[in-house]
Amino acid sequence: MNSERRYGTRILGVGDNDDSENEDPVVEIEKPNTTSDKPQSEDQSGRSPFQRDLDRIKYTKEFRRLKDVTQVARAGESYLYHDRLSHSLKVAQVGRRFAEYVIQQEEGTHTISRELDPDMIEAACMAHDLGHPPFGHLAESTLDKLLQEKTNPYRKENDLDPTLGELPENLDATDADNIDAYLQVNSDELAGIRFEGNAQSLRILTRLATHRDAYTGLALTVGVLLGVGKYPYGRGEWFNPDAHKSLDPWPDEPKSVEGFSKGKFGFYEDDENINKAVRYAAVEGDESISGRAAAAGIMDYADDLTYAIHDLTDFYMDGRLPLDRLLREAFAELDEKDQEGLEEADYEQAPRRELEELHRELEYDEEITTPTEVITSLATSAIITGENVSLLNPFDGTPQQRNELEAFTSFLIEYYLNRIYYDDESDHELVDTDDAYISLRFGEQECELYLSDRLEEQLSILQQITKYYVIRQPSLIAQQRGQQRVVRETFEALYDEASKDDLSWSAVPTPYRNWLETEHSHVGNLGNDAEKRARVVADFITSMTEPQVVALHKRLTGDNPGSLQNEIIR
Repeated sequence: MNSERRYGTRILGVGDNDDSENEDPVVEIEKPNTTSDKPQSEDQSGRSPFQRDLDRIKYTKEFRRLKDVTQVARAGESYLYHDRLSHSLKVAQVGRRFAEYVIQQEEGTHTISRELDPDMIEAACMAHDLGHPPFGHLAESTLDKLLQEKTNPYRKENDLDPTLGELPENLDATDADNIDAYLQVNSDELAGIRFEGNAQSLRILTRLATHRDAYTGLALTVGVLLGVGKYPYGRGEWFNPDAHKSLDPWPDEPKSVEGFSKGKFGFYEDDENINKAVRYAAVEGDESISGRAAAAGIMDYADDLTYAIHDLTDFYMDGRLPLDRLLREAFAELDEKDQEGLEEADYEQAPRRELEELHRELEYDEEITTPTEVITSLATSAIITGENVSLLNPFDGTPQQRNELEAFTSFLIEYYLNRIYYDDESDHELVDTDDAYISLRFGEQECELYLSDRLEEQLSILQQITKYYVIRQPSLIAQQRGQQRVVRETFEALYDEASKDDLSWSAVPTPYRNWLETEHSHVGNLGNDAEKRARVVADFITSMTEPQVVALHKRLTGDNPGSLQNEIIR
């Protein structure tokens, strides 16, 4: 069975449900041709199913939109910064190279070639951030709060009837994550609806985006959809009741299942049938598969690696992150052998100051690694890749410094990509557990990717360095406060517009207006009108770029009505 046989099945989206007794959406599936053992190509150009998926994603407006969506700094502020589009392109490149490297090392291994098809990995990486709303994670959390305010019957902001029973006294109605965990154990349904960027990505790929071959969505293969599934579980399923001696009284700090992230989830409740269909099709009827696919693990690793390194270099170039000083301080930690070939005249020595700050402010397990060890490793890399070590000075944009920065970045990515080891019955031996490595572990039907504790801690520290020097800056925080206000006020205005009795007089445009007027497949199985309105408005906002949502906010609030001929959204 090659990769096309197992993962080439297409999810055609949500079709019409003719069963009046069953309100769940019908997920349409198109299985690949199984009459030949040759790899299947679906068109005259000879493209494989995954190559078609890759091309299909690239040509969507949902992918183009990412050009004007924030990565860290506001999209469009400077060419120095990555936006979501350039970030996604680099994640896709790193993910593909990782898959190609593994396949090259293990040529002919059936499981690897099936699970790590480079086209499949690249397509999943390309699509992984489609669900990010304008202004990124800030808007993600804001939309989540707004949806809960409108639809959670326990919230004071609405007049919905809490028919799910009383909450424990120590459980705050605004703590959506813990309410999800409680209701997951004690009720048949959850409180209202929520917003989550990863779940929104699946919703876009299988419901909201359009393609001529699909009922809804892009009609992608299950291999690519599994690769996008960073969190292969639903709301509240992160909670681990077995980790508590008693659930009476309800624990103040509920614990997660090992490997699950508190509060995160990969699909909405009304998309659960889509998630089941993807996993059912992937294993040809066997629903026992648990955990995320190896493709999703590689996508997640490529994502973490890309923004850990590129954010570091982005903000070194703009002067906000003192990488040069950190490297100079780290040289004091190197022995003479490591400093061989480096003259003190090449750089100004720096007393240990920034490293001490990082040790105080960052979260890390010192038994695994420390900020000093991570920065010292970067300093060693700078020596390896730079002839005159110009990275030990503030960035001034000289060709030499740009060349050394590119070499430095390339070296780090290659270093972290080539940390792969194998956990099977082959002759490969795992390195010492204190090292930083990636492990591919094989089962009968799948393989999974694991990161060593040291590798995870290194990437976490690199990401936290950017957060410490950049994300906590007052200028960025002030920008975010304004962006949060834009999202909240736009949502409130559109929600009111979506509540009108006659939607022909609503500011909500088509097709979103149509979804509210009929039992549309996009929202037909939501619980009540409040949930439908909230989900449609969230979908609408998520479809916009940052300039679009700012322009619409100004129009709705009267700050700047703009031109009648400018519809903003088409």
